[in-house]
Amino acid sequence: MSDLNLAYPRVSPIALRAPQVSISDLFTNPPDIQRFLVEDILPAGVLTLLGAHGGAGKSTLALIATVCLVTGLPFMGKATEKGRVIFCSAEDPSSVIRRRLSRICRFMGVHPSELSGGLLMLDATESPTLYNGQKTDAFKALELDVKEFNPSVIIIDNASDTYDASEIERARVREFIRLLASLAKYDNAAILLLAHIDKQTAKGGVNSEGYSGSTAWHNSARSRLFLSVKDDGLVLEHQKSNLGLRSESIYMEWTEGGLLKQASAPDEQNIKDLILRLIHEAYTQQNFISTSTNSSSNAYKMLQLSPNYPKALQRQKLYAVIRDLEITGLITKEKYPNVHRNTRIRFALSALGMRQVEANSPNAQPTRKGAVSVLGGVGELPHAENTAPVNEYHE
Repeated sequence: MSDLNLAYPRVSPIALRAPQVSISDLFTNPPDIQRFLVEDILPAGVLTLLGAHGGAGKSTLALIATVCLVTGLPFMGKATEKGRVIFCSAEDPSSVIRRRLSRICRFMGVHPSELSGGLLMLDATESPTLYNGQKTDAFKALELDVKEFNPSVIIIDNASDTYDASEIERARVREFIRLLASLAKYDNAAILLLAHIDKQTAKGGVNSEGYSGSTAWHNSARSRLFLSVKDDGLVLEHQKSNLGLRSESIYMEWTEGGLLKQASAPDEQNIKDLILRLIHEAYTQQNFISTSTNSSSNAYKMLQLSPNYPKALQRQKLYAVIRDLEITGLITKEKYPNVHRNTRIRFALSALGMRQVEANSPNAQPTRKGAVSVLGGVGELPHAENTAPVNEYHE
């Protein structure tokens, strides 16, 4: 007889049954409203992943958030809920943390005594690994700190130091994320995990989702933030939110002392002018942009092909800009036959839009007529006046 069953003892199906969810009392016993420790972007009870390229400033940003959470001060224009914070530093030793905190406190006008009792700073650099295929002694020690200190926010810096398993094994990544998220159960705390992104994603900017290794990194997190370098500052994009609406991007700039402060968003008119120009450039290259948001050639997908696309411009905001360009008569919709002679609808610049592009780009090259399409067109004249404008958004 094979002893295979001895190596894998059976578990009773009864023990594996999932708990049933009460439905009939949804109105009489309504569920709790989702709580956020930082307005919109740091939900309680789950893990939020903050990704950035190495050296972008995510550790500094997390420390600024820590001071705001302990004191109840706003964080980059967002309201915070005052409470206790555990900051587990697996990357930077206490000497580095102390220097950064000292600068932050002076800049924010916070005396260090205001953090006393509300902040538990852990130097985990000597034994950083929390997971190596199973929970480690370091994780068990952190779990004891959570039970004793009872924080409302737990910040872990960072994933590459605390995770010691294959980054491409989804099961291992998911298990690590769930292990950290389990720390939230003690007081419905928010977990913030800092993570490096790969070099290719860093080049792609804020609209990328490619954390180093498995996609399970960003799929397993219930909330996801992305910090990216933009010009002389940074932009924090709220890329994922399973528990509420996504927040608008937060723009920041470096101070002379090497800290971060909130900055104004790019000028809206400049963004409209840029999107108008990018639509024109795509059109003249016969990379036609569908008016349907569900098309494989939708505006969000096609315009991001340009290196000049504003990386912080989210999908919803882009379509709001496009609608405004249409309402003001700068772009229109026109029908055209594809290579199979099927009628499709694309965005095109109106005569008014062309004049505005020419006014803002006096050195723009004239459109070459009769070009062969690379996406299935049949060589129509770009922005031709004999195409029929339409009002429908769907193909």
